[in-house]
Amino acid sequence: MAKLNILKLKSAKSQFETFKKEHPELIAFGGEVWDGAIQNGTKFAVRAQRPDGKVYDTEFTLTQFDADFFKGLAK
Repeated sequence: MAKLNILKLKSAKSQFETFKKEHPELIAFGGEVWDGAIQNGTKFAVRAQRPDGKVYDTEFTLTQFDADFFKGLAK
């Protein structure tokens, strides 16, 4: 797994603004999930498919620790 450079993340604000303009449906979905689905027992299924057809997918269920962690990020 690649490591994230926090300084690069901070400098990417303008790039994120472009991303939000290009993918408003994803941003709206994320907001709905954040407001209503971050709780113990919520199941997530994530899938990505490359142009050549290779698929990456996973499923997981949030624990109470997970929910508390994510909610703590918003404080």
